[in-house]
Amino acid sequence: MKKTTMLRNLLNEPGLLLVPGAYDCITARCAELVGFKAVFQSGAGVRDSQLGMPDVGIATASEIVNCAKYMVNSIKVPLIVDADDGYGGALAAYRTTTELIKVGAAGMFLDDQKHPTKCPFLAVQEVLPREEFYGKIGAVLEARNKEDKDFVIVARIDAAATLGDEELLIRAKGCIKLG
Repeated sequence: MKKTTMLRNLLNEPGLLLVPGAYDCITARCAELVGFKAVFQSGAGVRDSQLGMPDVGIATASEIVNCAKYMVNSIKVPLIVDADDGYGGALAAYRTTTELIKVGAAGMFLDDQKHPTKCPFLAVQEVLPREEFYGKIGAVLEARNKEDKDFVIVARIDAAATLGDEELLIRAKGCIKLG
């Protein structure tokens, strides 16, 4: 069974799905060995451990996709990747999605921050205008629908910190409506 289908099936099971963060093959394998059914590739973890850099938007799509490729090949459970903002505009996010699907990732996070992104724990984020974020989500969904309809897209919305909870809810509902 494809890992994307495995992840969809896990998400449809009752209860919570606990997904630990990992930053390389060893931490991904450890998570799998202790019984987790999926693993999350932590963007901050990859930058800290692989690149030795802070999580302030300096990683490239290629670095994240390559790390995902190695992690996917080291585990039998699905991998969800923190893809930040898709590493640019809507076309870059489309390409990042396509590349993650090609290396075998089961899903990805895409945030609504302006490029370059920043870890929410390090700084207040500037976010995209709502319609621009929706356009990026639309591009990512188009890539998913072309490559693998089971690939999971998680819209991570950081707008609440600067625009308030109401904007977060509007964006979340808009993302659900987009699919």
